[in-house]
Amino acid sequence: MTTAIQALVIDLADSVAQLRTSLEHPLLLNLESVLDKAQAALEAVNAWPGGSEALQAALESLPQPQKDETQQLLTQSRADHAVNAELLTLAMQRHAAMQAEAARTAEAATYSSDRGYQMGGSGRLLGKI
Repeated sequence: MTTAIQALVIDLADSVAQLRTSLEHPLLLNLESVLDKAQAALEAVNAWPGGSEALQAALESLPQPQKDETQQLLTQSRADHAVNAELLTLAMQRHAAMQAEAARTAEAATYSSDRGYQMGGSGRLLGKI
């Protein structure tokens, strides 16, 4: 039988694991929906009556097999959460690098080191004057 505590922890573990999977993919597939799910799971944990202390006390009161299983899920969730933080940092760095490269290439298309500003072939449209 799954208790409310176990259901809460299972939902949290699933959402954090899905976020990790999404962050590990180079295209960050489904990131928005996965972030929403993770946020909802965290809000549910934070909304536990009595706060985190009451939740921890409730976890301690579970029978031994359920307690061990739930603690294992929490341990995995903590590990996934730490990896997610690193993956988010890398994703932000990758995004910043891509923005810088896009800005650099856009500038190179407009400016030339030897002639300054380039009109991009506008003289050809007007013909030789």
